[in-house]
Amino acid sequence: MGLFYAMGLVLTLIALGGYLNARLFRLPEPVGITAVGLVISLGVSIAGVALPSVAQWALDTVSDLDFTAVVFQGMLGLLLFAAIVLHKAPEGFAIASVVLATRGTRTQAMLAAAAVGAASLVGGLSIFGLRRLVGPALALSAGVTLYVAATDLVPEVNKEQSTTIALAVFAGVLLYYVTETALEIAGL
Repeated sequence: MGLFYAMGLVLTLIALGGYLNARLFRLPEPVGITAVGLVISLGVSIAGVALPSVAQWALDTVSDLDFTAVVFQGMLGLLLFAAIVLHKAPEGFAIASVVLATRGTRTQAMLAAAAVGAASLVGGLSIFGLRRLVGPALALSAGVTLYVAATDLVPEVNKEQSTTIALAVFAGVLLYYVTETALEIAGL
């Protein structure tokens, strides 16, 4: 089984499981997807006990997959593409709606949305010419991510008048730092 067939099979099973979860079980998505993986694993295990050829096929299939190739040369690119599209499309709609709300024309709105997409492409491609800026660019994006997480994605931080939630978020970041440092010292 080739790499793309394996990815297609996995994505099909996930989509089927997500559909069944949405229609029948109505579990939260992460729980539903995890349950799908558990059911598939149990199904293969039970089938492997009854039919040893199924267990051997599963073992051969997993053994033949080069995890590095699957993740870094296949799935990672696909997932990053999907994430960028899912984040940039709303930005394009937002900028287009702002242009239209300020009495701009449809052409101006389309050009503004295209400019957002082009800026993303130029920014992403420019890093290839400036490899020494990769570290600072990643540090900047990590800082922006932490800022967004602390101010927007943790709404309790903004709602609470006391500093308890803010201190809990800080403690979580500190715990991450201590864990990272301990793993680095341990050589892991």
